[in-house]
Amino acid sequence: MRCGSTRIQLIAQETARDQDEAFQKDAFGEPKGTGIYIYTEVSSIDEYYKQLVDSGIKPSTEPKDWPWGQREFVVRDLDRYKLVFYQRIADR
Repeated sequence: MRCGSTRIQLIAQETARDQDEAFQKDAFGEPKGTGIYIYTEVSSIDEYYKQLVDSGIKPSTEPKDWPWGQREFVVRDLDRYKLVFYQRIADR
């Protein structure tokens, strides 16, 4: 996945079956995602939110301004990871 100049690589859990035991232990460990937030900065948070909703993705929250100077919304994936998309408020 590419977001601007940042690339994020996600590996399907099924590929772990062909890896060593330590990799498998980590890949199949439970619970997944609990308490983990992955932040991705975007240039226009409201526009990005609308694009996701229009494509059928159902975010967990709507964009909201926070006292730490960011406007954010969350998408929770199937493993319960919280994917937080944000824009620094000063950038708007």
